[in-house]
Formats: sequence, structure tokens, C-alpha cells
Amino acid sequence: MKMTRPRIPAPSRLRVLAAALVGTMGLLLPHSITAAEELPKELPTLRPDRKVQPGDILLITVVDEPELTRIEQKVDPAGQIPFPYLENVDVKDKTTAEVAKAIRNGLDPDWIINPQVIVNVGSYVKKYVTVTGQVNNPGQIELPIDHKMTLVEAISSARDVTRLGSRKKIKLSRNGVIKNYDLDKLGRITDPEKQIYVEADDIITVGQGII
Repeated sequence: MKMTRPRIPAPSRLRVLAAALVGTMGLLLPHSITAAEELPKELPTLRPDRKVQPGDILLITVVDEPELTRIEQKVDPAGQIPFPYLENVDVKDKTTAEVAKAIRNGLDPDWIINPQVIVNVGSYVKKYVTVTGQVNNPGQIELPIDHKMTLVEAISSARDVTRLGSRKKIKLSRNGVIKNYDLDKLGRITDPEKQIYVEADDIITVGQGII
């Protein structure tokens, strides 16, 4: 059931409108809360294209709205979060900027005129790839959140190929599809668009060389 809330009183609406107007003019009202002041400290550094996933915890603030400040919500398995006055908001596979836009569009104009919404990831669900076969430290490798991991980096994280392994026998299994690679050839690629990147739940197998 959709929550009901009285429309924002005129003084509050005027305050929000004034803040928007003054912000456009490059000024700052004494009572205004800036975006920088609302940012929680010590947040993980995410790459810009990192998408929100179930299990992530989002920190959400609507500037100048005390009751909507520093709201913490965990993304449910369906990829949604509850938010006051909006029921559930779909956030899966959206960037934090896209989540902020969705919340802003839901609040404006019925609840708050031209709201400024800030969304950050407080914590994220860890994702892994598995590196097995002829590497010095086989097992799961955690994917970084600040950049995409290449196949070369994943094998390097497993402490590289053993002396019995073959750098020409690299298998990448993803969703039942297996592709073969030469590690040395991959290492010579300098164009980021031509790199081979790993994804969550990939299985990388390094084969054995000829003895």
C-alpha cells in the first residue's frame, strides 16, 4: 500500500525552491546542506560503471530533508529497496547516479519539489572468480570494485603459472562456454577495449605443459 504524506507545507516548498534558485546563482544559503557535507565518510571507491546488485547496502540522503537523511537500505534478492513514500524502487543493474535519478523522479513533484538526492554504496556484495589448475595459489580471487579485472590480472593474483604449467593453455569457462587463450599474447595487448575481462563466477583453468 502506498504511503500517504501531507504535501510539503508552503514554507518548506519555498525553502527548497529558494535553495535551488540560490544554488543556480552560485550562492549558498546559511541553512543549506551541501552535497559534500552529506557524503558518508570512508566509502568504498567504485568504478563509475559499477552496477548495484542484490545484497549491496545503499546510503541515501535527500538534501535539506532531515527525515530522509542517511537512510540505509539493503538491496533485496529482487533488486529493490524500500524508500519512504515510494514503496519499492528498482535498483538492480543501475549505477548510483541512476538510482538517485529514480528516487528524485519519484519524489518530484508530489512530495518534494526538485529534490537533490545523493546515493552511495555503503558496502557491496563480494564477487569472485575461480582460478584452478597449474597456478601457484589456486582458489577464489575477489573481484575489485574500482576497476574491471583482466584475465591476466586474475592469473597473476593466483601467483602466476607454475613451472609445470603452460601459458598457452588458459581456459576461461563462463556460463558453460569455454574459450582458450594464450597468456603471453594477452599480456601484449595494450588497448583496453581488446582486453579479456573476467566476470563473477568465471572459472579459469591453467593447463599443464609438456613434461
